Amino acid sequence: MFTKGTFAAACITGVVLGGIAGVIIADDSAGEFWKSLELRQRRSERPKIGVYTAEPSRTLAAQLGIDRRKSTVITSLVGGGAAERAGLQAYDIITSIDGSDDADPSDLNRALRGKKWGDEIQLVVCREGKPHEFVVPLERAPKLGVYTEEPEEMLAAQLGLDRKKAAVITGLVDGGAAERAGLRASDIIVRIDGTDDAGPGGLTRALGRKFSRDAIALDILRDGQPVYFVVPLGATAID
Repeated sequence: MFTKGTFAAACITGVVLGGIAGVIIADDSAGEFWKSLELRQRRSERPKIGVYTAEPSRTLAAQLGIDRRKSTVITSLVGGGAAERAGLQAYDIITSIDGSDDADPSDLNRALRGKKWGDEIQLVVCREGKPHEFVVPLERAPKLGVYTEEPEEMLAAQLGLDRKKAAVITGLVDGGAAERAGLRASDIIVRIDGTDDAGPGGLTRALGRKFSRDAIALDILRDGQPVYFVVPLGATAID
């Protein structure tokens, strides 16, 4: 990791930094560039709820009887984001944020800037003409703490598995949720929360729908025998 001192040296010598190759930055500009990197880092650490938004159209606002200057349409959601996991949907219209009726897109951004990971944001949305209240925990999707890959072709054939719907655990993160629950390297995940979508991609999708207070149910093959695990995704799970 770069410190400010090594960063300045890197700028002078033209070392690749942050994907910028072959750029030599004069020593007197290194400080400003460093500040911009720090600012971007702070912005990336702000909580996000994972929505794309817009102001309601005049016609939509008129039909629903809402103030378009004080509301926000959710046009789409980020898969696995806090909003999706909390149950918000595309085309929901935010009409209140933390009890305030000022709820346009800039108000939402302002409210999130005042939050930190681990906080909650309270939203009232209009859905099909009716108000619905949501409390959205501002937390990242939990991690299981495993490294996975598809089963090799011969292994899948011998066990009668669909390679695209199973995941071999190749390693575990020390102290992660999986290790604490008793999973092992070479276990094969064959079902997740009762579904057959159990490949590496399916595991990512399943975790994207969870909060740290949740658990994930896994059907495992171990030494050729089925084993069932319910893995708590608690606050101590590896991030």
